[in-house]
Amino acid sequence: LRDAPNAVPRRYERVPWESEVMEQVHKACLFIMESNQFTAFMTVLTLYALFGDDMKLCLTDMDADFGFMIMACLCIVFFSAEIFFQTMAYQWYFLGFYFWIDLVSTLSIFTEIQPVMTEMSAGLGGSGGKSAAMLKAGKAGRVGTKASK
Repeated sequence: LRDAPNAVPRRYERVPWESEVMEQVHKACLFIMESNQFTAFMTVLTLYALFGDDMKLCLTDMDADFGFMIMACLCIVFFSAEIFFQTMAYQWYFLGFYFWIDLVSTLSIFTEIQPVMTEMSAGLGGSGGKSAAMLKAGKAGRVGTKASK
């Protein structure tokens, strides 16, 4: 660096392929978000996230709880992936209104996982009836997000 007084230190240089890679990631995420198959899949998953827990309570025995817990985990994974894809595809999305709605509704799915709910109830010192109702309302926000997009 002494030979070149105007040289930028190596750690601050841009990697030459950085913008190309980010452009490819942006295009791939935009392609995924704009595809009809992904939209249809996420819509079905959203309907399951809204009504799956109620179907579990009304239509199945306790033997089916593990399967529903696995589905809740899959919903969290796919909704988190959708948040990532939208963040990379749309510049306006990150930290915007829809980002927070999607994040809260995704986090609310954790309450459908029995070990998580048991720990939350013990930590809060009660059954958490009001908080459970509020988290259900957060999931309803995902439907509003889907409808407005």
